[in-house]
Amino acid sequence: MRHFKNHRAKPGQTFIEVVLTVYMMGSLLSAILLLQSSVFSNVTGSVSRMNRLELLQKYLFDIDLDWKLNKTYPTKKTIDDPPTTLAYNITPPKQESSLKRFKNISVVRLEATWDQANRSFKEPLVALRHREKRAKV
Repeated sequence: MRHFKNHRAKPGQTFIEVVLTVYMMGSLLSAILLLQSSVFSNVTGSVSRMNRLELLQKYLFDIDLDWKLNKTYPTKKTIDDPPTTLAYNITPPKQESSLKRFKNISVVRLEATWDQANRSFKEPLVALRHREKRAKV
């Protein structure tokens, strides 16, 4: 058996090895980019929700303040920055609720509604309030 030596062969990588390496690196980097974009999208959505919850808490504070001052507060409010619609209603607890045994308890339901990226979002906030009966003036 004869062995032929190729004197022109140089040490290094073959073309197929280079192509496979580039393919594997591209697949890995595209998966990382996809994961990163998903994380970024979730973070921006969470920040938007947290901003709306802060607006709802301020709205609830204004409602409570006006209640204590015997004023009426509008049940719907529109904010320009960020564009949001806030709404609330105050109801007594349902008859089957265990909260019914407490006097002067009311359920305050607030809701923020906004549009973002051609989608509509709603964020609710529910609070329980003990309200003294208003004195008739």
